[in-house]
Amino acid sequence: MIFIEDSPEEVLEKTKKAEPAIAKAEGKLEGKTDLLIKQLSRKFGLLPVDLRKKISEADQYQLDLIAESIFDFKSADDTLKYLQ
Repeated sequence: MIFIEDSPEEVLEKTKKAEPAIAKAEGKLEGKTDLLIKQLSRKFGLLPVDLRKKISEADQYQLDLIAESIFDFKSADDTLKYLQ
């Protein structure tokens, strides 16, 4: 955690230590997004561009909800209720 009283060197060191964790989290989110788009496309065919964009912009919580509910979806539009 970065504090106001930290020197610039301390802030830089803490930032360098946090970068790999941030990159890992971003990679996991991107991987989950790609997988859900592939699964939805396989189930419903080619997804509309606007739906793919919304999925790409979703947060971790929304993606998890979609992943847990995907087997209950009757159409790709069912995804939208998790993307509001």
